Amino acid sequence: MKKGSENHIEEQELKYNIGIIGVGGIGSALITSILNEHDKLGVVGINVFGRSSKQDEVTRISAIIKQNESSHEDFPINYTEDLNELGEKSNVVVVTIGRNERKDNIREDLTGVYFKDIKDIMEGIGNNNPTIFMVTNPITPNCLVANLYSQTNKPNIVGFTRLDYIRGRRILRDWLRSEGHNVDELRVDLDILGPHGYGLLPTRIKIKKVDIEEEGKVSYTNDDMGLYFNRARTIELLSKAISDYGEEIQSYAHGETSAFFASEIVRSLECMLKGNKDTLAINVNLKDICSSNLQFPKTPMYMSVPVVYNKPMSPIISPTLDINRIPEKYRRSLLMTLKEEEKRIMNYIGSRKNFSKLKEHFGLN
Repeated sequence: MKKGSENHIEEQELKYNIGIIGVGGIGSALITSILNEHDKLGVVGINVFGRSSKQDEVTRISAIIKQNESSHEDFPINYTEDLNELGEKSNVVVVTIGRNERKDNIREDLTGVYFKDIKDIMEGIGNNNPTIFMVTNPITPNCLVANLYSQTNKPNIVGFTRLDYIRGRRILRDWLRSEGHNVDELRVDLDILGPHGYGLLPTRIKIKKVDIEEEGKVSYTNDDMGLYFNRARTIELLSKAISDYGEEIQSYAHGETSAFFASEIVRSLECMLKGNKDTLAINVNLKDICSSNLQFPKTPMYMSVPVVYNKPMSPIISPTLDINRIPEKYRRSLLMTLKEEEKRIMNYIGSRKNFSKLKEHFGLN
């Protein structure tokens, strides 16, 4: 995969329609967030998928449309029960489906739970080719299923992992504050690689004074981290803290409500449509960007990376990422995490029918 530039997309008068599948708490909040920022995003309409067999879903969508008619008269929200129509009329389709899961489930426990739903969605969309923006956890396995069951030759599937970047910056700033640094004078940045869950790799951590032009020191190792943190603050601890942050109910005390999630989904949509740098799960061929004698996961394979855009809805890996600068022990750990994710997928589909493409992908037929 070729790397791109950091340049924003040149300003163009492009207009977009957004499709939404799943109108629970996050999906409903997402509609509101898009409505509030549609001019900024260049969004001219929303298409919502629903099923008449699910009365609560229809009632919720009807209420949203009615509310919109009074507050945004000139902005259409269209209801459809036809996935093919949704795909045809949407530039981006956001998948936010979900069910009431056990509170003690972690993301990894959800592997396979939504595979059939996603398979049905992709088959229903047919040969239309909107960008599929996967928000339903677990993000990277679900992106893989969407790719394999797409009815097009070049599916554009991406996954919402921006929150890991947001959480990583927040945790680093908290650490700095606890060690006496004035965080208002510091700019904090990092890259996130891997799945949206345990085993993700925070790397290329950069902390610099706001008013200094120099790039600042980039941390790839715990020794590098020692410039700002005590030895207890390690990359391994940061990885676990980011993943724990996303799992613990206490995260809601930090404002991570449905409205917060929706606002960050909109920020990713803005990056996607306007060309800003983001953190996103995309299809990555590690052999193209990493020198290693280790066994790589099968392709297509999805993982979180820093991305930029040379054109709308077409993310490419940021040129600032050089995986070969990451110490081998972390690269090895990342590959093991990705291989473990493959095993969870294979364990789920092994004894089940109706997943022939997935089984073929992993050589299980």
